[in-house]
Amino acid sequence: MDKQFWMINRWIRFHLIVFFCVGLCTLLGCNTNNRSTADDEIPRTSESQLNKAEVEASHTLCRLFWQDGDAGTICAANLCSTENGFVAKELSVAGLKQLDVEQNAFAQMQIVGKSLIVSVRDNSDGNEGSGWLVIDTGVEEEYHGDHSHWHYNRSPKLQSETIDANHGNPAHVYRYGQRVYIAQDKRNGFSMIEFNNGLTSDKFFEGGGGHITIAALGGQIAYASWIDRTGDNAGRIDVVDLKGNGVKPKYSFRLPSGGIHGATACGNRVFFAPSDGVYWVDCDYDFEKSNDTVKLNHLSLGDKENSGYRTGSFESFANHVLCIANCKGSAPALCVIDGTTPSPKVSRYICEDIEPGQRLSTLRAVTINSKPYAIAFAESKDLQDKLLVFALDQNGDRKFDDLKLIKSIDIGNSKVEGHTGHHGIDFIHERNDAVITNPGDGTLQILDMNEWKISKTLQVNGQPTRILTLGGIQ
Repeated sequence: MDKQFWMINRWIRFHLIVFFCVGLCTLLGCNTNNRSTADDEIPRTSESQLNKAEVEASHTLCRLFWQDGDAGTICAANLCSTENGFVAKELSVAGLKQLDVEQNAFAQMQIVGKSLIVSVRDNSDGNEGSGWLVIDTGVEEEYHGDHSHWHYNRSPKLQSETIDANHGNPAHVYRYGQRVYIAQDKRNGFSMIEFNNGLTSDKFFEGGGGHITIAALGGQIAYASWIDRTGDNAGRIDVVDLKGNGVKPKYSFRLPSGGIHGATACGNRVFFAPSDGVYWVDCDYDFEKSNDTVKLNHLSLGDKENSGYRTGSFESFANHVLCIANCKGSAPALCVIDGTTPSPKVSRYICEDIEPGQRLSTLRAVTINSKPYAIAFAESKDLQDKLLVFALDQNGDRKFDDLKLIKSIDIGNSKVEGHTGHHGIDFIHERNDAVITNPGDGTLQILDMNEWKISKTLQVNGQPTRILTLGGIQ
């Protein structure tokens, strides 16, 4: 009896121990799959949450500012680099009001220091409200001699608004050095804006008329053009003293042809784009010349067989002046002028590779891996838009007389209507990447300039057109 009781008691104790061990293992998560049931309760990161996490863990490369033609606003975003590529963290510009797109439109814009200057036009010859905006970009540069640290802690905000019926419906906005020049077409003059510790000051000068283009040198002298094709002001250039007390031109001279639609400075020379090729003059810092003594130098953008090529804008790049030249019935050409050689000449590349009906626009130049390149867009309503890459100095002699088209890249769509809807492009500081806009797609695309390919497409909606970047790696 005692032995039987002992056996029963032993059996009970054994099962109690087994039951206890099983319970303990369950509590500690020890099952045959080495997986706790708690694993099933961990929420999975959704795609949107993953993108947000990526942005928060990313490095800011620069801040973007672009015009949205549909919404009538300036958009901003921090362009960030993540493990999975680029993302754009969009920001709002505090204090900025949307334009009435039926009445107003943005025109050209420039960045100086941490300020963005944007010109605003109206559809009433400036009588309703035109002028410019100054936006504090919120980007801070911490300079360390041979490099800079960039900070993006502040959001952009509207700093000042100069819009009324007295600012001449500006279109062209130029940056020369640390000054900005805003052409006020309906006032037959321009404003020079200077920046000092985040504050701006502007002074108005008479000079130029109709649809003004400006070349300025050293904050000392400016050349302002008249658009007239016929009449007393055809081919007229006004020479303005930017340092003196007066606001009227010191003197004027005339080119043999009118319709001037481009001006730039390169070295100590000034270049103009009338209806016939290009004219250049030496800069008259001392204001010693007159209409009778200014020496005019002419360059044809065509050749003996076809001299009808003309241009409407320039891109200054180191010692060279670049432009796109067009001629009715012929393929467009990329033209390069050595702006500092004693006897400048034009080097051309005829773009016979592009499709009939496509036009070139938005010319920019850049140095990549110590080699110079030009970038332009081939645009059309019905054909595939392309980004064209030109090698400017294949043999390395710095003459740019062996320029050649080396790459044609499919991109998104433009949405050209008059002077608007073109692709825009700007470069990311200290990186071989650029950001381009596609107005017809509502997208930005990142251009890898090492491989010359599109590495990322970012959907931003609207109609992104002109774009500028500011800052470097955070």
